Amino acid sequence: MEIRKEQIEQMMQLRQKASYERLLRELRRSSPTAVSHLDDERLLAIIEQAARKAKVYGIKNGEATTQFVRIAVFAGLDFDKEPAIAQYLAAPELDPDYKITLLAELVAKKMQEIPK
Repeated sequence: MEIRKEQIEQMMQLRQKASYERLLRELRRSSPTAVSHLDDERLLAIIEQAARKAKVYGIKNGEATTQFVRIAVFAGLDFDKEPAIAQYLAAPELDPDYKITLLAELVAKKMQEIPK
């Protein structure tokens, strides 16, 4: 039995779609207030777009991609257009996966400082 290239690509797309849907469910469970204004279709579109952006920045690690997507969901899909963030993400000095991990930690810290 031979698996064709198209079959492999289709399996990869299905696997990726399933991971996006898992992340959608996780966001609905862990942050219901933050995503309540988004229907599933829109939230899934944001997840997919943010994951594509993460690849453009060289982010390959699954956890780092998830962190990038979470920031995009919470801060807006264009968070990376903020000049300081754009400069940071484009800087070649650090590994892209490590950069997003540091950025996610900074965002989490800042969010904890916001009065409730």
